[in-house]
Amino acid sequence: MKVVVIGSGGQLGRELQSIQNLLSGVEWIFTNRQEIDLGEAKKMDALDRLKPDVVVNCAAYTRVDQAEKEIETCWESNVLGPARLAKKCAQNDCWLIHISSDYIYHHNPGRPFKEEDPLYPRGIYAASKAGGEVMIRQFHKKHIILRTSWLYGNEGPNFVKTMIRLAGQQDKIKVVDDQWGAPTFVHDLALGIKKIIRTLKENSDGNFAGTYHYANEGVVSWCGFAKEIMQLSSPKTEVEAISSAAYVLPAPRPGWSVMSLGKLKEVFDIYPPHWRISLKKYLQELSEDTN
Repeated sequence: MKVVVIGSGGQLGRELQSIQNLLSGVEWIFTNRQEIDLGEAKKMDALDRLKPDVVVNCAAYTRVDQAEKEIETCWESNVLGPARLAKKCAQNDCWLIHISSDYIYHHNPGRPFKEEDPLYPRGIYAASKAGGEVMIRQFHKKHIILRTSWLYGNEGPNFVKTMIRLAGQQDKIKVVDDQWGAPTFVHDLALGIKKIIRTLKENSDGNFAGTYHYANEGVVSWCGFAKEIMQLSSPKTEVEAISSAAYVLPAPRPGWSVMSLGKLKEVFDIYPPHWRISLKKYLQELSEDTN
């Protein structure tokens, strides 16, 4: 089996590179924007030559607040680009695994979201991620859309690193306590994608197309997440709960983005670890890298 990863320079792409040897019988090809660019259809012709069995799309515009100003750039990357990619994958009859976001939810049904629940995106970034999903479903049947949430890992900035940095500068940190979801360790997400690819490899005739949720198990607010980070890394730093109204940002954030993992477990037999377990593992890795 041949797997092509698009956007391999980001945190998920790099994590997939780090675990590629854990899956035997698979040839991984990691591409950058110079090799495959979703911005132009002709710049995806490399897929015709590579003839992959699976394409993993890690490329995306993720600057949530900046998207309110860079509307065209965001739309190009998150909607039109995936549309072109879906068409190209359809031409090559290969599977497309696409990463989406919990931002497509901006309401609260009073329970974890199910994949078939209606979407209520608010803000340009959220609308673009929902639009990308629509394009993929329209142009290619052999797709697997993975909605994930609160992603953090070794590459680039993230909430965990920000909290640790602020703890070294301040005695008290204010964090919103009315936005609920599930932090997701990018290493766990990469392992989940590996398991999905293995399932596709071993069940070539299986009907796995559809939308799935992948997040770490459990529910927490951003404030609760910050308190756990401090407890494990800087217990002397106080975390003060504030409301979203007291911390206004250009783009709206979902107040509730807890997602059901039942479909992921049933179809792919994937059981993500609890967020506390993964956070502890991540902080240990950060500590080892520092030392």
